[in-house]
Amino acid sequence: KFESRLMDDPDALHSFIKSHEGYATERWDSILPEHKAYIESHSSSSRMTQMLQYSGIAGTDFESFSPLSEESKPASIKCLHAHYAHYRSQIEN
Repeated sequence: KFESRLMDDPDALHSFIKSHEGYATERWDSILPEHKAYIESHSSSSRMTQMLQYSGIAGTDFESFSPLSEESKPASIKCLHAHYAHYRSQIEN
């Protein structure tokens, strides 16, 4: 039901994507600079860096849901409990 709404309501999809973006930004910004430097300096951690910077709630690849994405796919709610926890923890969510 939630996923159908995301596909049918552009405003809901936009809010969903913004929520993931905010979560990813907050997570990356909470990492200490010396830890960021360590993560970024290890060649085997480039995937980890991408995940920390750009994955959303519950590790969701939210960029693929964007209508602007060339490989856009239907939005999915990976772990409803994680979205609910994020919702409850945010003032503007």
